[in-house]
Amino acid sequence: MASPSTAVLLLALVCLGTASAASSGAPGLKCFCPGVYKPVCGSDGLVYSNAKCMFCANSTLTVVKHGTCTPTYYNINDY
Repeated sequence: MASPSTAVLLLALVCLGTASAASSGAPGLKCFCPGVYKPVCGSDGLVYSNAKCMFCANSTLTVVKHGTCTPTYYNINDY
């Protein structure tokens, strides 16, 4: 049976491997999008459940705001 320190080291390596695949944004790699709800507004104006999910959708996006995007209201008289 493996020692507890060996098990912890193995778990850490697996986690690091998963994190590096998620943060690479490289085409063809599966991106890990956690089920944690911490909404962010992306530079494309869309709300994502968290920053990692936004990055998985498009690695060129940036976080504009933590939380939902501010809705844009248009005055009908301007058209």
